[in-house]
Amino acid sequence: MTMQLPRDPMSPAFPAARAIEILTAEGAADVVDRSPSTIRAWADPTREACPNQNQARELDKACMATVQEAPFAEWYRRCKLVERDVGDLKLFDRLLDIGATFGLLQRAARELGGVEKLSSNQKSELCAAYQQFRDSATQMESTIVRMQPRQVAGGDV
Repeated sequence: MTMQLPRDPMSPAFPAARAIEILTAEGAADVVDRSPSTIRAWADPTREACPNQNQARELDKACMATVQEAPFAEWYRRCKLVERDVGDLKLFDRLLDIGATFGLLQRAARELGGVEKLSSNQKSELCAAYQQFRDSATQMESTIVRMQPRQVAGGDV
């Protein structure tokens, strides 16, 4: 039996470990074009390795498509930097809601036999949900970039 290292829910190792649970290290590696050992390093709480924002977003999209869960977006919601700004929390909640809606519409389209079998109303709903998801993802990424901690005199600002 392999011993699991405890992961602080506020560390980036926490969502990386969840992404591995959902996708496997090999599956996650395929999503971000990295090796499985790199993915496992991201989930190791004793290492400083972590995915960049684009990789985290791609892993979230793959997890959303699989289990309607976005581990990195949920982690961002928990981070102290995000908790300070209620507007940003609403943005992340909105993104997760829109992503879940988009995922459900995609699944419904697959179950019906493809997009061509959707009614024009269903197609427009799917397109609108996709556009909202893309717009919110772009807005979330710019918000996250703004919130990155800066090291000043040995401490976070």
